[in-house]
Amino acid sequence: MTAGRPARPGERCKCGRPAVAVFLAEHGDVPWCGIPDADVPATGNGRPERSPADHILEELVHALGRIAVLLSDASAVWYSDREKAKQLVDQALVVANREGR
Repeated sequence: MTAGRPARPGERCKCGRPAVAVFLAEHGDVPWCGIPDADVPATGNGRPERSPADHILEELVHALGRIAVLLSDASAVWYSDREKAKQLVDQALVVANREGR
């Protein structure tokens, strides 16, 4: 999971407005002005640009999907290969810890 912090003086959103918060995503700090997507400039393909919160939510959904698959696989082999199941659970924990920073 990604976190955030209050914006510092001089930090600006992609739209050019002063940022009110900065989200800490996998791809780096993302300043945000707090104005919903409808007020953000279009990306050139006709759709509004996604907010940092949308990017963070997408990262979390992908991480939860990876965790769910790993735990499902661990459950499937629990009685036949306990060591493999433990490895899969450990992999799920690594994903959860990486996203929980």
